[in-house]
Amino acid sequence: MHERILVTGGGGFIGSHMAAYLLARGVGVNVLDDFSSGSTSNLEGLDGDLRVFEGSIVNPKDVAAAIDGVDGIFHFAALPSVARSVQEPVLTQEVNVTGTVALLDAARCKGVKMVFAGSSSAYGDQDVVAKNEDLKDMPISPY
Repeated sequence: MHERILVTGGGGFIGSHMAAYLLARGVGVNVLDDFSSGSTSNLEGLDGDLRVFEGSIVNPKDVAAAIDGVDGIFHFAALPSVARSVQEPVLTQEVNVTGTVALLDAARCKGVKMVFAGSSSAYGDQDVVAKNEDLKDMPISPY
């Protein structure tokens, strides 16, 4: 048996590249994505043990199906767009915060570790050439 990793948001740009990276190294990959902003075309042509679960991180049944049998999680699923987060803060919170907490709880129950990918939006509009993790958090939007 080989390692299997869940990649949430695996139909997006970053998630699909992570899936490709893992598959190229012989790791089995489960992708969970609702494809509201990602695309199945980002997963076309990937070789290896790939299982795609179309669903949402806010749906416990979708998460349970996708997390079954995995050894770890890379979490990239989110409702993107700073502008959208201002226009639809409740929906953004539901997916980006509540969905992440639900995923963390599922990972805890299964005993698997999770890596969370955040956004540089947490640093706001600071006057620096390149944002880095040493900057103070200064978000300007719900995203």
